[in-house]
Amino acid sequence: MKICILTKFYPPHSTEGIPRTREIYAKGLVRAGHEVHVITSGHDGYTHEQDGVFIHEISVIRADEIKAHFEGFSGGEHANFQLSYSYRVYRKILSLTKFHDFDLIDSPLWDIEGYITKLKLPSIPMVLRLETTSRHIREINKGDAGPLSVSDKFERNFLLLGDSYVFDSWAIYEDVKRLYQFDFSNKPWRVIHHGIELDSCDSEIKLEKNNVTDVTGVSQENPLQVLYVGRLEKRKGADFLIQKVIPKVLESNQNVEFHLVGKDCSHVDGFLKENGVDYKGWCDENLSEFVGKQLHFYGYLSDEEVDAFYQRSDLIANFSRYESFGLLYLEAMRMRKTQIVFQNAAIREIMYGCDEGPIQVAIDDQDQAVNSILDIERGRSQLQSRGLVSYEHFKKYFADEFMLKNCEQFFEVCLRRQTPRVVHIMYALDKHDGVSNIAIDYYKLTKSMGFDTVLTGRFVHPELASIQLPIEDCLIRDEDIVLIHYWGFSDFLPRYHEMPGKKVLVFHNITNPYFFKSNEPGWQGTAGAYAQMKELDFVKDVATFSRFSQVPIRNYFGDSMRYHVLPPLMDAEIKRNNPCNETLLSELKKDDRKKLLFVGRIVAHKKQDELILLLHRLDQADGPQTLLYLVGNPQTEYIENLKEIATSYGLLDRIVFTGLVPEEDLVSYYRGCDLFVSMSEHEGFCIPLIDAMIYGLPVIGYAQPAVAETIGNTNAVFEKKLSNNTVEFVKRMIEDERAREQLIQKQNERVQNFSEASVRDSLKKLIDTVTNE
Repeated sequence: MKICILTKFYPPHSTEGIPRTREIYAKGLVRAGHEVHVITSGHDGYTHEQDGVFIHEISVIRADEIKAHFEGFSGGEHANFQLSYSYRVYRKILSLTKFHDFDLIDSPLWDIEGYITKLKLPSIPMVLRLETTSRHIREINKGDAGPLSVSDKFERNFLLLGDSYVFDSWAIYEDVKRLYQFDFSNKPWRVIHHGIELDSCDSEIKLEKNNVTDVTGVSQENPLQVLYVGRLEKRKGADFLIQKVIPKVLESNQNVEFHLVGKDCSHVDGFLKENGVDYKGWCDENLSEFVGKQLHFYGYLSDEEVDAFYQRSDLIANFSRYESFGLLYLEAMRMRKTQIVFQNAAIREIMYGCDEGPIQVAIDDQDQAVNSILDIERGRSQLQSRGLVSYEHFKKYFADEFMLKNCEQFFEVCLRRQTPRVVHIMYALDKHDGVSNIAIDYYKLTKSMGFDTVLTGRFVHPELASIQLPIEDCLIRDEDIVLIHYWGFSDFLPRYHEMPGKKVLVFHNITNPYFFKSNEPGWQGTAGAYAQMKELDFVKDVATFSRFSQVPIRNYFGDSMRYHVLPPLMDAEIKRNNPCNETLLSELKKDDRKKLLFVGRIVAHKKQDELILLLHRLDQADGPQTLLYLVGNPQTEYIENLKEIATSYGLLDRIVFTGLVPEEDLVSYYRGCDLFVSMSEHEGFCIPLIDAMIYGLPVIGYAQPAVAETIGNTNAVFEKKLSNNTVEFVKRMIEDERAREQLIQKQNERVQNFSEASVRDSLKKLIDTVTNE
């Protein structure tokens, strides 16, 4: 593999935890036979080889590029700095791709180093490293992560763009899911614990090789040597150690010394602002009698100097409140040192099964921490045994060879499992809305098929907000499959033209304005949508629920587009388990009269008026006394016309206008009536026909093309609505049980076309066609 590792800092310029892990990865992957390039900050344009790794340095900041690309950007100074560096990373990778065909880019989420590269070069698979995040730092320092900041949103977008993920602990996996409300289930991911080199862990040899007194200037005899290594900041517990532990210990015991190694970060974590001084300044003011005698500050030291401190120390104090992992724990274990630590998530994970190793105390428990250190000073014999247990645990689980092997195997998995992302755009997502339900069904299906899937839009019902990503936050890539649900006039249409990706129009059909009067509420929307259809030329592929639904698009574009039939998901097994209104069903069953049913909006083109005429014609043909149930949202003027017609025939008391009904009531009507009849003159598909079939209600209808296609049985449609033959046909379907059973059997076969397995196959075929074009 040719692997490009992004790390803003890298040894020897920086030897903190993350840079050192990147170096271990890089060198180990080279030893395994891979070509490894590292992009890091330094002297702009400087490239050299280090331990077999190609190091490419870029400047950490370029004011001219910030001014050119990001000055005035609403993200603020910090976001501009991140974007500027991310842009420089992209420019370097772009230049390298002329000579190196990278198989994979390994980028941290932190500081969004690879963000612009993923936007600009999306075809190169990218693994995101998840360690501590900006939201978690804010939660620790302020007690609450708060709403998503601009930087948080960039991080979340970067998560969406990533092809796969590596977490350095299970704790960080759970934290990222919680803090960013992110689902990792549809992309490859793995928890890979860090490891460090095993071959430099013999502390006895190190002691012979290092003159510790020369480095520290402190005697190695008698006092208990307590060492703190790490940045002086709240997250690392520096405030707790300095303000709560050290004063109590030193006041109680003169035979303890504290040595603090690390950069002071009080200006970042709020300590300086709260106290007016940095950490050492606070000690100078409050612990002056101990500073330079039993309390020593050393600042940032080289690796060799830090190793010397480890060797001469007796006890390592790691009071970190949070670590995504914590290399400092491994370093102490490798040096056979006893540690006193907080029981945070990372330490519990690292030390699982090593109860006799480190001394664990509750977070911020002053008394427990102080007493534990004093107990150690009084009983030092336990130091050696605890240190040895910790070393054996480290050697078994955290040597670098395990980390490298897991990483190499995961990279191979990632390269085998690359799949396109499927983006569903539902501009307005609502509850109890047919188009929205279908969009959600398709979204869930693609997710269950293993695709990285996003459902995005601008407007959303509050109860559905958890599944819809705001369209402003959805960064669509060139290789993405984008399913755009279109069912009416949209002022967002120009945005679709500009949008990248392989776009598919999921056309939910539009009622022809011909069926409305120009002063009716529905006319303006449908007329506008029909006029807008000529602007749908931004797609190559159109998916509809039926062949008939393709007619309006074909009228504009003919065969210049590819057309696909993509049925809605209407799984019979699931629907038949839906609850019904038992009281209503019982009332329907008690009434011996036959019952006709039609479900759909009560509007003129659905032709409920002709259903009333059918009821009249059945009476004339000496049919059984029959009721008509019209379920659906009424259009005011039209329903008044229907009532007038019913009154003129003396049928008003045999027609039930239910209006909109709950799902449980609708199921009861399907189960309690005798025949579903459609006289509609315009349908794009007509979902109630399939619902009726699923619940075992015989369905017949006027042979409008979409209805005939949906029913799928020529014996169940009629060409002339109110002819004598049609009336006799309806009468027979009400009375003849054998004819009804035969029709129901054919309907049961038909509904299999809308099962989850069938629709998944159709959706997969569509995605494959678009992907492989």
